Amino acid sequence: VGNHESPFNFSAYLNRFVLPFAESGSDSPLWYSFDFSFAHFISISTEHMGDANQKAWLLAYLANAQANRAERPFIVLMGHRPAYCSNTFASCADAGGVRNWIEPALFNYRQLAFYYGVAVEPTFP
Repeated sequence: VGNHESPFNFSAYLNRFVLPFAESGSDSPLWYSFDFSFAHFISISTEHMGDANQKAWLLAYLANAQANRAERPFIVLMGHRPAYCSNTFASCADAGGVRNWIEPALFNYRQLAFYYGVAVEPTFP
């Protein structure tokens, strides 16, 4: 979910998609996860970085995914706002906040990929 849905309380997003939040132990359809083949996919809301419930759910899910790496070795995190950004788009202004919020967990659980939907640019760790 992104900033474009925020002024409308995310209603367009929430009413157009069936999201597997309850199945993944999330208390909100704005952050959820699912497994496919050899990967865990995790979708977070970068519009709710300060939400303690999202952070607790994410850390618990990452711990579970880490313990299950033999079956699904890949963990893919998805969000809207970038964590790394070197261009001058307005959405890059939040990159430091996203990075500070999520990076410790990604390093702790050896996150393999983070995809975001705005201000996309290639990076190399």
